[in-house]
Amino acid sequence: MDDELFIRIKRRLKISWDDTEDGEELKEQIAGGKRYLSDIARGYEIDFAADIYAYELLYNYVRYCRADCLELFQKNYRQELLKLQLSYRAKIEEEAEGNEAQITD
Repeated sequence: MDDELFIRIKRRLKISWDDTEDGEELKEQIAGGKRYLSDIARGYEIDFAADIYAYELLYNYVRYCRADCLELFQKNYRQELLKLQLSYRAKIEEEAEGNEAQITD
């Protein structure tokens, strides 16, 4: 897990204590959110440090998870998740076109 990402999310959630068990749970929630958003992005590996839009979705995923209302995340962020999916689909298609161009050259 990216320690910087963990620290950023922990700070935004206003978690100031260093409880090992709570920290491990937070890391699991972040990892689950990363998997979920990566699946939405068609398996594309998202750089959450560079993509602020994806980072915000990850933060909100963790926030909903910690509040034990994850089932509402998809409903409340439907449009944002669709936007993420479409933007990464476009990236995948651009890369595929670039690879085809390299093969034909």
